Amino acid sequence: WLDAAPEDAPVAPVGVLLLFPGIGTNSRRGFTGMTAHHLAKSFPRHKVGVAVLQGHDGLPLKSTCFPATAYVSIGDTGRLIEHVSRQFRGLPMVVVACSIGAAHFTHWAGSHPEKVKQCGVVGAVLVCHGTSARPAALAVDASGAAPFILEAYRDILRSNFPDLTVFQDIPGFDPAKLSAARTLREWDEAVLPLYGFQKHEELLDAVDTTPEMLRALPLCTVFLGAANDPITPSTRLLEGGVHQLVSDCAVIHCSHGSHMAWWQPVAGNPLHLEQHWARDLMVELISILADLPHPSEASEASETSPSVTSEASRRVLSCFPCQAVMRRH
Repeated sequence: WLDAAPEDAPVAPVGVLLLFPGIGTNSRRGFTGMTAHHLAKSFPRHKVGVAVLQGHDGLPLKSTCFPATAYVSIGDTGRLIEHVSRQFRGLPMVVVACSIGAAHFTHWAGSHPEKVKQCGVVGAVLVCHGTSARPAALAVDASGAAPFILEAYRDILRSNFPDLTVFQDIPGFDPAKLSAARTLREWDEAVLPLYGFQKHEELLDAVDTTPEMLRALPLCTVFLGAANDPITPSTRLLEGGVHQLVSDCAVIHCSHGSHMAWWQPVAGNPLHLEQHWARDLMVELISILADLPHPSEASEASETSPSVTSEASRRVLSCFPCQAVMRRH
């Protein structure tokens, strides 16, 4: 949990903002870390937390849920949301989920819409959502991102299980095959026995967020992405008709920004880059989804930042040209 209030002046929370990071990011680094800290400062009366899944961010891995695409099928995202809901019973919750974290969330939420309502999740911002498992998995290998992702996975295993041969008695699992994997598909195929799958296609079916799941989402959802994202392009969201499937949603489709990389030079120091466009946009989206007054610090910056309002999500004022497609029932 990130707490912006001084320890000697605790503030009773009025809501919860829970973030699910992508691979290799956490509460201290990456897009999720930046967003979480800015939200904690902007909404001091909210509990702001970054979820830590099995094996990630130093959390011990005490199961055979090795980091892989198959992990999406386990449903740990839902267990965390249910735990937080019990901890802060009765408080509204907004979820921010990034990259594979967004896949984790929509797979659970679309499979269990009744639990989403029971947990008080009132809105979600999904950053760089891959829409469907198959094109996203193919894009990882085609884009050259696989080596970076697999290195993050290997770091988790090295810190938890230095000797993978202790698992060699699991039927069908070959530690040597996992060590030799050079693509995401090879890695995912190597861990199939650990998750009870026989074939790669079976795995993709199990982790996919289907159109039926998207239709079942019972909360206001904002999808944010970029057309030039090599892994999860926002054009895939529009081509897949996400804005027609999800009953209450907006799709923000930027021309640039790649994969959570809306970098901009800082005024007076062009060699220093920050993501203040995305940071301020996230604050504004949260203020809308949680029905909160916009923080004064973000309002002062609105002259140079794009704005999305509850009445029209098309008003964009700054340096990342984009469209916003909205549907509300």
